Amino acid sequence: RFRRLQENKKKLDAYRGKVLWVEAEALQEDGERRRKELESKKVELKEVQQQFQEKDKAIAPLESYKKTFELKAKQVLDKGKKADEQRVSLASGEYESAQNQQEELEAEIGKLDKKQEALRKKREEWEDKQQKLLQDIENKRRTFSAARSKEEIAAQKAALKGAYDKAAANLRKAEDDFREHQSSADELLQAYRSAKQQEDSLMDLGNRKMQLCLSLNKDAAKLGKWIGDEGIANEEVIGPLLMHIDVPKVAHQPLVEQAIGSKYATAYLATSDSAQKTVNKAVADHSWKVNVYRTAASAYVPGQRPEARLMKKWGVDMWLDEALAIPPEHRDQILSALKDLNGVDRYLLGTDKTMEHIEALQSFLVDQGMSNFKILTPKRNYAVRRSQYGDKKILNTTSVPGNPSKMYSISVDDSQRQRASEATAQAKTVLDEHNQQQGALDERREQATAEKQQRHQELAAFNASFEDINVLEKKQPAIQQRLDEARKAEAAFDITAQRAALQTKLVAAARNEAKSLSKIVKLQQTTTQCNTEWLGARLAFKSATHQMASASAERDALCEKVNEAKQAHSRLKEETKSKFADATNKRAEAKNAAPQFEKDARGQRSAEAEASWNSMANDLDELEAEIASLEEEVENADDDDGRTLKEYEQRCKDIEKVKETVGDTQRQVLDMRGRLAELTEEWKPALEKMVAEVDQNFSAYFERFSCVGKVELCDGRKLNPQTGEPEGPDDFSAYKIHIKVQWRQKEALHVLGEGGRDSGGERSVATMIYLISLQTVNPAPFRVVDEINQAMDSHNERHVFECITHACRSGGKQYFLLTPKLLPDLDYGEETAIQLVINGPHAQSKSQLSLASFV
Repeated sequence: RFRRLQENKKKLDAYRGKVLWVEAEALQEDGERRRKELESKKVELKEVQQQFQEKDKAIAPLESYKKTFELKAKQVLDKGKKADEQRVSLASGEYESAQNQQEELEAEIGKLDKKQEALRKKREEWEDKQQKLLQDIENKRRTFSAARSKEEIAAQKAALKGAYDKAAANLRKAEDDFREHQSSADELLQAYRSAKQQEDSLMDLGNRKMQLCLSLNKDAAKLGKWIGDEGIANEEVIGPLLMHIDVPKVAHQPLVEQAIGSKYATAYLATSDSAQKTVNKAVADHSWKVNVYRTAASAYVPGQRPEARLMKKWGVDMWLDEALAIPPEHRDQILSALKDLNGVDRYLLGTDKTMEHIEALQSFLVDQGMSNFKILTPKRNYAVRRSQYGDKKILNTTSVPGNPSKMYSISVDDSQRQRASEATAQAKTVLDEHNQQQGALDERREQATAEKQQRHQELAAFNASFEDINVLEKKQPAIQQRLDEARKAEAAFDITAQRAALQTKLVAAARNEAKSLSKIVKLQQTTTQCNTEWLGARLAFKSATHQMASASAERDALCEKVNEAKQAHSRLKEETKSKFADATNKRAEAKNAAPQFEKDARGQRSAEAEASWNSMANDLDELEAEIASLEEEVENADDDDGRTLKEYEQRCKDIEKVKETVGDTQRQVLDMRGRLAELTEEWKPALEKMVAEVDQNFSAYFERFSCVGKVELCDGRKLNPQTGEPEGPDDFSAYKIHIKVQWRQKEALHVLGEGGRDSGGERSVATMIYLISLQTVNPAPFRVVDEINQAMDSHNERHVFECITHACRSGGKQYFLLTPKLLPDLDYGEETAIQLVINGPHAQSKSQLSLASFV
């Protein structure tokens, strides 16, 4: 039964395969039919495209006509505008000028009568002046001879002369009194200048410095007086030094005071041993608190240092000794002494800008070989020196400047200034009062001068009375000359001839006006003609535009038709492609179901396949009926309702399902292994990078100790005993960090604490360095370290402390280091704060502690 069932199933598969092959051939034939339709559509598309191109070519001449008429309209319009502009220009220029000329000539003709009238009036005016002058001369002569006799004239002249002489005498007396007063004023002015000079003397540099020295150290002033009384030469004893030191720049004065205080400013220098011995004996005898130093006579040479100009970019002004103004005869002795006393050549004067670049400046100076120097700025002082302990490290300390005493700004005693000012004011008051009296004398002198001038004028007027007649007679020839000229000008004026000449010019101007008007009419005609031609060109342009619009509409319709043909072509192309794809898929399905029915390259099947093919119907309906019959026969193949066959088939299916499950399980194992590899690739490189960063920090810090340190990541793979390389599966639970150290050159690099070979101090150093190395990868904002330095020697403790401060500066983290002691001369820097905890039964209370007693 099973074999019969298998044969029926085989036959059923053959029928089903033929159905697929028949459907595939039908789909292939449908695709070929659509391909032919596609070729037809392609030809139709080309025809429509050709029609569109022809219509597009027909539009081109219309476009050219349109541009031609548009250009002609523009040219004619420009020509009309130009003619109209010429017309307007001619009307406002030549024509208007001719009209203006006519108006001017008519105005000139009207002025001729006015000019003739003016000449007549001028002649009559000079005739009246001549008549009046003759009348005045006659009246003067008659009045003077009738009113006065010779005796009266002489007496009046003598009286006027006497009054003039008296006024002159009064003026001389006033001038003598003024000169005497002026002499007294000069004496008072001299007294005022003397008082002023005495007041100004207090402002003298030497006196001011002596006053300042006295206020700083009275004993230094007393010693100076003693030296002067003893007659000791200035070449043997120099001092006080403040008298010889000037600071010209105001900004440098408080900085210099930080370096050269009152101790050195009020000190003296002895240029010989005998002079020092003599002065020191006097100081001891009088118990004066004054320092007397011995100075050499050699030239001053500053220590090795870079030039200040190389540090200008950091706000540096100059070296301290360069900022001091010292007389040349004492400069070498004073600077040499200050160099020995407080290293004056090692002070650098900076500004506020220097504070912003202090680290770069300090590094530059250290690189230049300087190990002991100070940088002075207005707000903070920086001192760099080499430690005398341990490895003699360069140490850096800072301090805040104290309040300046303005030692180098120089001031004057207020009481002396007050007294001198009062004396000057008194002298000025006396001088002002005297000058006020001078004002009265000036007024008296001016009055005498005015009286003298008045008397002189009266006398001169009396004498001038005899001269009036002569003066009037001297005017007569000039008036007669003016009168003759007026008569001559009136006779020479020919109004008839001038009026005829102006009439001739008026006729010529009228002719010019007519010519201009004729030109204007011609230009108006040209403008009208251009407007007519412009209207014709515009009509032609509109006609071409209308024709072009009609042709464009037809072209657009053809364009739309082209687009529709393209869309139909594309749609048919896609359908054809889809049919061939369906045929290909159906053929593949048929090949998979009944490969024996596939034709070879020659289009033939095998004899057995051909016989099987021909034994079956070719109609799909008949084939479907045969398939239904075979399926029914397969269903009824067993007399026990097909249970045996169904059980057999089910077991075959179960076997196939188990095989599929095994295959799925194997694929899942491979997928999970791939996923595990992807996850490992996500976190392991980051972990290795983090360990590498810690290893780099650990190795760099260990180099400070002249040792070798390394941090390694050990994964879960086992090491091959022969090659020493990791191999096998990776066990993540076996991951660990190895800290390897090499303290001495002769020992090997080994794991910290391995075999108990590392001391407690070495383990503390390695642990601390490892914690510091974790700083860049650990987000914790601070660390607390308790007595980590107790098992270390001084060398390791100092380097560990330097590593901690370096980590704080570079990593932005905070450390709390708890310890009962620290090494001396540690470089704490600006970032370190020290807190002292005082506790116990014998500790004093807070109220009894005073910071001032320890500073």
